[in-house]
Amino acid sequence: MLSRRQITILLTTGVVFWFIFAVVIRSLPMVFNAGIWNAVLFVATIPLGWVLVTLIKRLADLTPELTVPGATLAFAIAFLIDGIVFTWLDWVYGDTALHVRTAAAFILYGAGVTLGLALWRRQTGNL
Repeated sequence: MLSRRQITILLTTGVVFWFIFAVVIRSLPMVFNAGIWNAVLFVATIPLGWVLVTLIKRLADLTPELTVPGATLAFAIAFLIDGIVFTWLDWVYGDTALHVRTAAAFILYGAGVTLGLALWRRQTGNL
């Protein structure tokens, strides 16, 4: 079971991850135009997800058994923030509908990839 300290760290980590990605999304609109850079970004998300799982595990001092629940909690808060921003504050992500949709999709995709990697690493004993 996650301790209160771990829960606090994981929730904070999820918010910080979302914020960092939101700043990147807002700062680099050319990457989120559904062109080749967008494809490169989605592929690059896979090794980034590997690093994020390791970072989550270390920051919250998680055992291998708690890494998947911990990563799920961290990214659940990122999912919730993404949903709120995409629905009511879409200007946070960008100025065009394409930029906003692609940015929101990137956050969902990245979180999904990271959670999938956490599960895969746990199942293969690679944590």
